[in-house]
Amino acid sequence: MSDDPIAKFHQWWEAVIRDVQPKHRGAMCLSTVADNGMPSARFVALKTADARGFLFCTWFNSRKGQELARHPHAALTFWWEEKGWQVRVEGVIAPVSAQESDAAWHDRSRDAQLTTVCFQQSQPLATEAELEVRLQQARQQYEGQPVPRPAQWGGLRVVPQSLEFLTFRDNRLHLREYFSRATPQSDWEKRLLQP
Repeated sequence: MSDDPIAKFHQWWEAVIRDVQPKHRGAMCLSTVADNGMPSARFVALKTADARGFLFCTWFNSRKGQELARHPHAALTFWWEEKGWQVRVEGVIAPVSAQESDAAWHDRSRDAQLTTVCFQQSQPLATEAELEVRLQQARQQYEGQPVPRPAQWGGLRVVPQSLEFLTFRDNRLHLREYFSRATPQSDWEKRLLQP
């Protein structure tokens, strides 16, 4: 077993990309908590994962952005059915630099950029037809020029306090490897959990 959970994550990630070639290769379930204590989960795209944590992007004034601002703890779940692998990450939220947010913005397709600038994520929408109308308006507005990153859109990082790697087995004798640390500067402690 690897003693470095980030290295182990990358080993699994690279194997999934190589062997499975998933359509949505960065898909991860992000769970947050509302003011009333209710959990909320949705899939977002992983941008990068390194020793600092797991980076994703969002509108800061979206539901998840507001929940994370008020309750800066989050959980991530990765599930790769073809491999029978699950990774769970729990940690605290840290903002990223404007440069990192800019890099993530420039990594997006132009259509993704246009969709981002013409909508306020999580806000009410009058009709479904408004989706195409607004996108067409944004295409016309930014024709022949770069699409600027909105100030309220950018990256957030889940700084992990724990990671769990679960290998599913048909006989239900699942292997669960659990890594935890007290602070981001602490060494990782590893233990096995019963299935």
